[in-house]
Amino acid sequence: MALLYAIGDALVDKEEIHAEVTSGKLQEFQKALASGRGSANIKFLSGTANEKNVLGSLISATGKPIDFEPIGIGKPLTVQIRHIYTGNVDDGLWSKNDMLVASAMRSVSTFDAAPRAVNFLVHKTPSNRNFRTVNATEKGTSLIYYTHSLAQVSSVITVEVMFSAFDNDVFDAVSQAFSAAAGIPVFAPASGYLVATGLVTKLLGSIGKKLFNGTPALKQTEEITFITPGSLEAIARFVLLTSDGIPQETLKDYKVNKQGALARVNDENQLYDGEYPYVVISLDGRQVDEYKSFTSTAASAALLDKFYNITEGGSQPLTMVVDAFKLYNDMKFRDQAINQADKLKEIDKATDDYKSQLSLYNAYVKNIGTKELRPPDIS
Repeated sequence: MALLYAIGDALVDKEEIHAEVTSGKLQEFQKALASGRGSANIKFLSGTANEKNVLGSLISATGKPIDFEPIGIGKPLTVQIRHIYTGNVDDGLWSKNDMLVASAMRSVSTFDAAPRAVNFLVHKTPSNRNFRTVNATEKGTSLIYYTHSLAQVSSVITVEVMFSAFDNDVFDAVSQAFSAAAGIPVFAPASGYLVATGLVTKLLGSIGKKLFNGTPALKQTEEITFITPGSLEAIARFVLLTSDGIPQETLKDYKVNKQGALARVNDENQLYDGEYPYVVISLDGRQVDEYKSFTSTAASAALLDKFYNITEGGSQPLTMVVDAFKLYNDMKFRDQAINQADKLKEIDKATDDYKSQLSLYNAYVKNIGTKELRPPDIS
């Protein structure tokens, strides 16, 4: 029981959701929600979801709920870390160690591994510590992934939390990269580079080995899919990622509260303080323009080994490389759009399949940043 979905007051694993789908109860609940009559209600093993507690998920400065924006093909997608809890161990060693939080996301159709995004690197993290974000005086970002138009019909996200004693040279290298990152993560390909929006640095061999040389205390993967039979269709929500060893009964009295933290069902202000670490991530469909350089930087990091050569310990500007990969990205999506347009010609426009395939075509077109390369709109 390592991955659970926050649905109302309940924490629900995939097996229980599949059971509710098989029985038809989840479909009935969704229809009742859509009707807006106030009668929507479904009971899970650990709690209940209804019309009042399933929609309000984020809190604004005014205290009013801010609903998640729906996600889907052709819509924006932001995947973000909302809460980290460090947990504890019997010997207390973690309280003397630093914390590294890394993430990665790729399409299931891509064979090559995605580059890790370094989200946080925090000095001397104490046990039983809650993080909603890093301090303003420290460097890091909660962003895992962003696209202004989702075109991958099935993807996976992996989040890792590692506790280790990192040398100052590791912190210095990551800090230098974050200085150029402009609000997006620093990417760390397996090659030993650190890649930010405007800078690429080749790590010294010893630094590169130290950065991920250890066993994560937490490593979990979430699927984001809209087509895989037998899987849960992705929706905007909180997702709780826990360590594999946590017993099921440990969480029976807890839920993910409106701020995205694990809290008591009967008291949202009483947060979980047990021995097991956890991370809460969110999936949301808002457009965030300040993250627009995420995709091109991630692509640069993934392909860096093939096109770039930097001496060990050296740094070079990345602007020209990022611009080149933007054009490469545009051509790739143009080819996909043209192939999709040919496919649409063979489908009846009155069918749901046509609408679905048209959404994918529009998603490809939206990902083409160079206007001159965009194929014509298809109505």
